[in-house]
Amino acid sequence: MSNGLTLQVCRSCGCRYFPARLLCGQCGAAQFDAAVATTGVLEQVTTLHRAFGREAAARVGSIRVDDGPLVIVRVGPGCLPGEQVDLAEDNGVPVAARADSQR
Repeated sequence: MSNGLTLQVCRSCGCRYFPARLLCGQCGAAQFDAAVATTGVLEQVTTLHRAFGREAAARVGSIRVDDGPLVIVRVGPGCLPGEQVDLAEDNGVPVAARADSQR
C-alpha cells in the first residue's frame, strides 16, 4: 500500500485530477505534473452489499481532497462523514482510513 493518492496537476492552469486524464477539462492542455494528496474530508459514505463478487459488504465514499478534486474511494471501518481521513492506494485502488488524530 502506498501513502497518498497521485493526482495530475495541469501545467497550464493548475487544475487537479484523479483519476488521470488525457486532457485538462478546464483548458484542454495535455501536459501534467504529479502531486500527492495524503488527506481529505469524507463527505458521503455508502455500503455496497455483495460488491465486486464478494459476499462481504464494501464501504465506498466521496472524499474532498485538500486542495483537490472529489475522489471516490474504498472507506475503512469507523470513518464517518465530516471527518478528516488519510488517503492511500492499495494495488491501484484508492482507500481512506481514519486520520491518526482521530483513532
